[in-house]
Amino acid sequence: MRRLIVLFLVSLLLISFCGKKNDQQTTEEIFEKAVPVNVEVVNEQTINLAITVSGEVVPFYKVTIFPKAGGLVVKEFAKSGERVKKDQVLAEVKQDIPGMEYANVKIKATTSGVITRDIVNVGDRVNVQTPAYEISKLNPIDVRLDLPERYFSEISKGMEITLLLDAFPGESFSGKIREISPVIDSRSRMLSVKVAVNNSAGRLRPGMFARAKLTVGSRSGLVVPLDAIIKSGVERFVYAIRQNRARLISVETGEFLDSMVEVTGDLKSGDQIVVMGQNMLSDATLVKIIEEK
Repeated sequence: MRRLIVLFLVSLLLISFCGKKNDQQTTEEIFEKAVPVNVEVVNEQTINLAITVSGEVVPFYKVTIFPKAGGLVVKEFAKSGERVKKDQVLAEVKQDIPGMEYANVKIKATTSGVITRDIVNVGDRVNVQTPAYEISKLNPIDVRLDLPERYFSEISKGMEITLLLDAFPGESFSGKIREISPVIDSRSRMLSVKVAVNNSAGRLRPGMFARAKLTVGSRSGLVVPLDAIIKSGVERFVYAIRQNRARLISVETGEFLDSMVEVTGDLKSGDQIVVMGQNMLSDATLVKIIEEK
């Protein structure tokens, strides 16, 4: 009898020991399965709404020069691309009316600028209606933009504009709206705007293609780092931390703000979202936060 009691007590001790051991293993296993992640907090901030429109570099102004008399061009003193000053002689025309003698008529620049079109050559016959030269002011220089009419109320003279030109990848230029067309094109429903840009270095040339980014309003919204966005076809997701588990949340993206992006979905300001370690996660995965920004 005594022996049976001893065996019973030993059995109880063994069961108790094994139970504690199994509990300890279960806790360790859960800890080992927790995926380490870095997280950041969802923020609410003011988001500037921007549009991108295309345009073209054009002269600040241009003037067409005509001869004051008809005849034969006998001398030419300026060519396309040269800078000229007002009243500078560009060419001379000999009036060759039979039986008459005239002094050569000088073709002069009526303004200072750069010759952007040299239309006549020595030996050409011209009259008072023949364009001879085109002189343009290129500093400052204009960028002409066409905006949809719905943004008319969002722009004003003096508004600063950031410009990108294909001719200078990676660079941006700043300018200010100096002229807004008083009419809207009835066919395209577009509004023409001119933006003045400093061109003292002479890098910008008429005809260059330009794009402009304009701020046309603002709103409050939630933003997250671009690193948090998971792409699956046309769908976008983030992992939000809920009760130590990663929950896959469907979101829609809006405005891009450098390294951040606006999102809408089942998120709120202050939520923790995963920015590193997503490749090891699936919905409801247990996580361990290593770093929070």
